Amino acid sequence: MMNSLKNKYVFVFVHGVKATEQQMHHYHKPQFDIMCGSENRAFNLPVADEGRFIPTFKFKIKKFGGLWMLRFNPAKLSFAQECEIIRLNEVCSAITQPLVLVGMSLGATTILNYAGTYKNDRLKALVVEAPFDHISTVIHTVFSAKIVSRQTITWVLEFLTAGKFKADGPHAEDIVKNIDPSLPILLIHSKNDRVIPLQSSIHLYQELRKSGHANVHLLVLNKGRHGMYQTEKYGSPKVYQATVHAFYKKYGLPHDEILAQEGAEYFAQCQPEF
Repeated sequence: MMNSLKNKYVFVFVHGVKATEQQMHHYHKPQFDIMCGSENRAFNLPVADEGRFIPTFKFKIKKFGGLWMLRFNPAKLSFAQECEIIRLNEVCSAITQPLVLVGMSLGATTILNYAGTYKNDRLKALVVEAPFDHISTVIHTVFSAKIVSRQTITWVLEFLTAGKFKADGPHAEDIVKNIDPSLPILLIHSKNDRVIPLQSSIHLYQELRKSGHANVHLLVLNKGRHGMYQTEKYGSPKVYQATVHAFYKKYGLPHDEILAQEGAEYFAQCQPEF
């Protein structure tokens, strides 16, 4: 690790729907460390806030080698739109150091929507795991598009979120074209993700390339359940971690040199043509 460079950067982790900032600890431990700053941070998206008038669902699960308390407040969910973007902007605006954003699932999409909505000169790179291009893509993994149209999904979500989710709100498939074209972006997705299909990241990668993003990359993992890409049993942690460090090295970010060398071969395949 380049310690002098490491000390200058802040890495911020953005969690998924059914998780809290605890999840960051899985992304920041010796065998799976992709949080390479000296002052790494994670924070709760609104969905993990305690609820006052609408109950917050709490449950414990044994995952990632520990017992986790998860909170889910449906009243504070807008599916990577205003609720999540504003919260992320509040955090990022207060950071004066160079910044790298790392996120998964809802957090990954929030990162993309944030980068396409706000201009932040301190933002130096994005690492996004399993983002959805549009929330309908997630719904359509369960229900066919022929059965439930995108318009119907939008109406239902607008109702369930009391208008926080909006048809004309930011959707990653549209807003990525507004992201600074020089910003390095690494999309990571597994072929056997059963929650958010690989095609979602392929679509986002294609839209970014079409809009002039030469520094966008896509790592396609052969193995990885949703939310478990970095577990030995269900994911591909060695490929994942090494490729991320190769990406960091490419763009002059803090990295582990040995891991970056191990990931060079994988990273070389991360700008596929579709």
